[in-house]
Formats: sequence, structure tokens, C-alpha cells
Amino acid sequence: DPWFKKKHHKRRIIQPQLIHKISQLMEIGGYISIKSDVEELFEYMDMTISNSKCFISYIYKGSEIFNSYNPINLKTNRENYVIGKKLKVFEKIYKKI
Repeated sequence: DPWFKKKHHKRRIIQPQLIHKISQLMEIGGYISIKSDVEELFEYMDMTISNSKCFISYIYKGSEIFNSYNPINLKTNRENYVIGKKLKVFEKIYKKI
């Protein structure tokens, strides 16, 4: 979701309406994954998903679920840039309850 500037907030993909629709369509036990190198945007996405009350934060370190999202560890150009600059990439997985 590249819309981190305030004037573009209305264009963000992660919006309460989308999360609500996903929660209606997704089976219990399904997962949502978010990732961003922009902390403010990551916090917004985290808050939006957490506020839905339909998802819980899922601790995935050492779990099989992590590899299923990116089994061959592909990186976007942006992610390669951020990693090359030694900047932080924020990521989180949520489980539908």
C-alpha cells in the first residue's frame, strides 16, 4: 500500500470497509499478511485490522505459516532497496477468529 502521504490516504487499499468485507468472506483460521517499510503506514494497517475485532495478531516465528507466504523468499524492488539501505521492514500476520 504505497499511499503514505496524507493527501493520498483515501487511496489506501487497507481500509476498514475492505477488512470488514474480507472478514465476512474469509473462513475462520484464515490469514492476512501485511508488510511495509513506512512505520506510519504499517501502524495504520495494524490499527485498521486490529480494530476490526475479527482478527488477532499471529506469532509466526518458527511456524510453517511464514514460509507459505513467500516460500522462495522473493523480494520486491522496494524491499531490496530498503534491505540494501539497512532500513527496517515491518511485517505482521493476523489470523481470522
